[in-house]
Amino acid sequence: MARPKKIVEINYDEAITKAQEELEVLSQKANVIKIQIKDKKAELKKLERDKIAYEEWKKEQEKVIRTREIAELISESEYSLDEIRELLIGETAKENTTTVSE
Repeated sequence: MARPKKIVEINYDEAITKAQEELEVLSQKANVIKIQIKDKKAELKKLERDKIAYEEWKKEQEKVIRTREIAELISESEYSLDEIRELLIGETAKENTTTVSE
C-alpha cells in the first residue's frame, strides 16, 4: 500500500517568493560566469596569437644574431671574402657530389 503524502502547513506564497528570489540570484551568477568564460576564451585566443608572433620574432632575432656573428667572424678572419665563399661553396659542392655518387 502506498503511504499517504505528508501534508505540511507552510506559507506557500512566501516559499514561492523565496525560491524565485534564489533562482534570480543564481541566474545572475550564471550570467556573470558566462561573461567571465567569454572573456577568458578571448584572452586565451589573444595569448595564443601573441605566442605565435613572439616565436616568429624570436626566430628572426636569432637569425639576426647568427648573421651578425658570422659577419664578425668573417671580418676577423685571415681569409678574404672570395676565399671564404670558395671554401663554403666548394664544401657544399663536394658534399653534393659525394652524396650523388654514393
